[in-house]
Amino acid sequence: MVQRTTPSAISSALVEAVDAARAGDADRFAGALPALAALDQAQLTAVQSLVLRQLLERQHPDGLDADDLRQALADTARQAGWWPDLDPGTLGTVLVSSLGAAEPDQPTSQLAGHGCLLIAELAGRQPEPLAALVRQALAEIQRAETVELP
Repeated sequence: MVQRTTPSAISSALVEAVDAARAGDADRFAGALPALAALDQAQLTAVQSLVLRQLLERQHPDGLDADDLRQALADTARQAGWWPDLDPGTLGTVLVSSLGAAEPDQPTSQLAGHGCLLIAELAGRQPEPLAALVRQALAEIQRAETVELP
């Protein structure tokens, strides 16, 4: 049985990895990845996906189209060129799966790092601190988990 990860552990690990990615610090980013890998991957994926959706919705309040997604991928790939394990296909998988359009077929350990790279790029355009976005995502997930089904 996988033990559930605390919200503070998810927030700390995610913010650290994204901050390292925003700084373009490959060593710090590589050092942050084991903390992400130690988390419950389903919970981490849910939080990353919700943060990505929040960022995309805020940047494209009138709707998101294929060109917007291509631009997000291109900007992220360009900004994250410092990371030797960068894979544009995995970036695409993370982005599309965060929107609920596909199920990823890659190991979640690969997806988590790429999710942080996408968040780093998109969050860089927002005035709100990343920690606040992560708290909002965690609160939304908790709210959704407590809603009783009829």
